[in-house]
Amino acid sequence: MAVRDLTQDDFSVAFSFARSAAGSYRDAAGVVRSAAVDVPRFDHDEAGAPLGLLIAPGADIGEHDRIELDPFMLPEDLVTGIDDTTRRATILHAFTPAGETALRRNAWYSRNTKFMVDALLRQAGRHQSIGVIEGFRINLGGLVRYRGHDWWLPGVLQTEGASLIARGELPLISSGAVTPDA
Repeated sequence: MAVRDLTQDDFSVAFSFARSAAGSYRDAAGVVRSAAVDVPRFDHDEAGAPLGLLIAPGADIGEHDRIELDPFMLPEDLVTGIDDTTRRATILHAFTPAGETALRRNAWYSRNTKFMVDALLRQAGRHQSIGVIEGFRINLGGLVRYRGHDWWLPGVLQTEGASLIARGELPLISSGAVTPDA
């Protein structure tokens, strides 16, 4: 773990979290428990191995898990950078989508880091980790390497009808950012 890494214990410092209903999860002993309203669920399998932060859509409107990154957790240039270059970030997200069992390691390029982290964490499933690296990591033919892992660069993330990111040497970003020059 690196100096600036946060752990589960730091969750409430880095994120705000809300859910309007209690929700079940497995604790580190593999026992099914109930988390109270507004308490995040860090899920485990039956043997107690960690699966990640559980985000669920909820049974009714308004019962979904809501999470948001505190922008003060990001380097200042990524939030208030005066030009396109200073706001470049690579976001690494280890995630198992709801209904699936395989962990995905994806890397996303963004110039609106907080928005992108919030969008990724709103996906239903189990979020094992999310990290932000200043600058765009080198695209090694559809992936980046970081800390001994390959992180895949997916094609495009769609949200509310607008594409956020497209894969490429310099990514196309259409959410409140300037398209990079060719």
